[in-house]
Amino acid sequence: MNPERIGLTVIDLGLFQWTVILKTGVQAVRRTYAFANFEHATDFVAMIGKQAEQSQVFPQVLTGTEVAEAVPTLVEVTIADPDLKIEHLILAKAIEGAYVAQMPSSQETTAGAAKTPAVHV
Repeated sequence: MNPERIGLTVIDLGLFQWTVILKTGVQAVRRTYAFANFEHATDFVAMIGKQAEQSQVFPQVLTGTEVAEAVPTLVEVTIADPDLKIEHLILAKAIEGAYVAQMPSSQETTAGAAKTPAVHV
């Protein structure tokens, strides 16, 4: 896909927090997600794995924290290919949808603690 089309498709799909990366030999989109703890982050990574198997598009996924007790736990997802295709961006959209579904709404809190694992950064 040409670089201009990648940018337009990212916008059309509403992937506003994904970064488009264009380097010689590779086109990619990348997004970092934040979670309240490592367990929730790895659950999200498992969901990415299921989506990847279904779509046969396999992203690079990095999970961790910079400091052992740091919150939040971050999950960085990079979907790359020498010729990024719509299938790659559809996987990004599915990942984004799964993350948004985990976000707490203003009425989903109990005693100040979110019921869901995703956090805003």
